[in-house]
Amino acid sequence: MARVESFNLLLAKSGLDEVISVYNKNPSLKWKLMAPTVSTVQAYWRAMQEADFSIAPSVSQGSTLPVEDFETPYFKDFYPIKRALVAQNSRESVQSDLYGVIKRTGSKLNLAVQKAMEVEASAFVNLATDTSLASAGADGQPLASIAHPYIGGVASNILANNPVLSYSSLESARTELMKQLSHKGDPMMFSGPFDLFVPPALMSVAERIVGSQTYGVAGAQGTAKGNDPNVMDSSRVRVVVNPWFTNPTAWMLRSRNEDDHGLRFITRRLPETKVWDDFATDSVKTSVTAIFCRAIRDWRGVIFSKGDGTP
Repeated sequence: MARVESFNLLLAKSGLDEVISVYNKNPSLKWKLMAPTVSTVQAYWRAMQEADFSIAPSVSQGSTLPVEDFETPYFKDFYPIKRALVAQNSRESVQSDLYGVIKRTGSKLNLAVQKAMEVEASAFVNLATDTSLASAGADGQPLASIAHPYIGGVASNILANNPVLSYSSLESARTELMKQLSHKGDPMMFSGPFDLFVPPALMSVAERIVGSQTYGVAGAQGTAKGNDPNVMDSSRVRVVVNPWFTNPTAWMLRSRNEDDHGLRFITRRLPETKVWDDFATDSVKTSVTAIFCRAIRDWRGVIFSKGDGTP
């Protein structure tokens, strides 16, 4: 009789345990693919945009060697933000947890932080052109800008006319990455492999393009190359879809090599859970905390398009 009295009728449904198991599976999180993680115990992390040297000139025998200083021309301090959440369950509900729902609290709270990291990572694309100070990188410009400063003036990492995602626009993006200028104005020569960031609306298009070994029929995806080899196939490009990308047409191509780009996750505290008794309410509480933020050290290695064909 005691078992019946503590039985939670709201949970007494056939197949409930199987449904809960499905929702308990971790989704395919992409934030780890979007930016490497840098750990710190300090209040802030200083992003310093790296400079470079000029092309080494020829020197006559016995003449004085040319001298150049090495400097970091721009920097910005990024402050990790604390994230936290608490779940509270009465002691009675814990005792009558027949379906093991409450015992999943810890893993679900951890997943809540992982989703917060996914949302934070999506801002690399969502706020790529945002001109607010909070979205600026080390050089004071947003990640995607037509006015990134370098020693010879300004440079752009936004594709001209913001083309839609296609075979030809992917090739154009690779060409622009190859020509991107260093601080001294020399080509950076990014040749891949690359990650292609797209919203769910472009997922199928991106997978068809990257998954194809050839261009397909003449005229496909805005090209007349027909069955020519697709030089931006899956051997060179990996598709990364984040469901929190808000612009259904925007896409971004980025060098996969961590040394080629400046996107970073800064963590001061990894997700951490704690469980304790709250005697005042006779309940069990579980908390999760994490401290992290995204950071932009450098704009190079990234090329962006709004994907809407605007100038």
